Amino acid sequence: MNCKIALEHAKNYFRDHVAVYHDYGTVATLDWAKPGHIEHRIRYIFDKERNTLSISGDLGEAVVYPTCKVDLENCASAFQSIDYFAEKIRAASDLYNYDELDAEEELRNEFLGGALSKEERNDREDLINRLLENYTRDRGVGILDDETSNDLNRVDPDAWEWIGTVGRSYNLLVYLWMYGLQMAWEQVSKKNNPEIHVILGMSTANISEETRNYLDRCVDGPEGPTTFRKEDATGDYGWWVCCFEEPEDIPEDLRECIRFAMSHGADWIMFDADATIYRELSLFDSHGGEWLAGDAAPAKFISVWDGGIVVESNCRINIRTREVYRIEKNSIDGLEHLEGEFVEFKGVRHQVADHKPTTEEQWEELRIMDAYWRE
Repeated sequence: MNCKIALEHAKNYFRDHVAVYHDYGTVATLDWAKPGHIEHRIRYIFDKERNTLSISGDLGEAVVYPTCKVDLENCASAFQSIDYFAEKIRAASDLYNYDELDAEEELRNEFLGGALSKEERNDREDLINRLLENYTRDRGVGILDDETSNDLNRVDPDAWEWIGTVGRSYNLLVYLWMYGLQMAWEQVSKKNNPEIHVILGMSTANISEETRNYLDRCVDGPEGPTTFRKEDATGDYGWWVCCFEEPEDIPEDLRECIRFAMSHGADWIMFDADATIYRELSLFDSHGGEWLAGDAAPAKFISVWDGGIVVESNCRINIRTREVYRIEKNSIDGLEHLEGEFVEFKGVRHQVADHKPTTEEQWEELRIMDAYWRE
């Protein structure tokens, strides 16, 4: 049995199990069971003083000697490999299964490969048959008589190092003990560390009427980000919008709201008419028209390339600080030499510097030129 199949068995056996973990200081216990049932029940006892892990229940018994700190978290983390886990088991019921067909295949591959005479092949075929005569699911090859032992030693003097493992695989119980630890810890750790989502409250003034209609469509269909309608006793008055995702075809004002929320560690936006208005974002009146928020204003960003090729995109400017920001991307392939950048506001074109002024002289020069700057 491989790990993938064993894990599927574990998920089936343990799908309704509940972990109950108690740490008493020198000893900790874990009961891993389906409430009200005795089937597939496992009890783990973590003895911190003796550094042992005891396993009991209707899925068998075992004593494990971990080299890590003996508690649920460390054992679940350490025992990710079935070979490593089995290596640390010092006593167990039904640790291995032995399969005669697998054993025969291994023996034939080992003894009948390569160039052999007809007589050698017959002798080895006979040896394989004798090795399998007393083969059992509990012990494998078992104890050999003197003649078989001598013949085996003549064919392979080192056979004693591996003959006891032919056809051997770990019992499903061993996998269940290990996966039970991992699954129980996953459950316990979630209890200790509850999943918390951060919600950013944002006014509906930060989205246009067109975007509000778009969010209504997102609620009723597969379009856009995951969205739920926010309601009270009087009816609809907002939306919950997921920020884990940023679909491509969404309104630009919604996109900047999502990016703003994510930059502040939020997982969801709660759009509500009475929530906080963020004036660094786009602002819209109740009819969807864009406001001029304080010193902020919409403008046109213009870059000139390669002897006069003009590329235009939308941006925003701060009239007081003269900063140009939120420049929409509008790239054209093949352009190499930037000749100048400008911002156009109320029909007037202003030059744009590619850095923020840092000295009083630089600020004065910017004001004299009636220019703006960007990062």
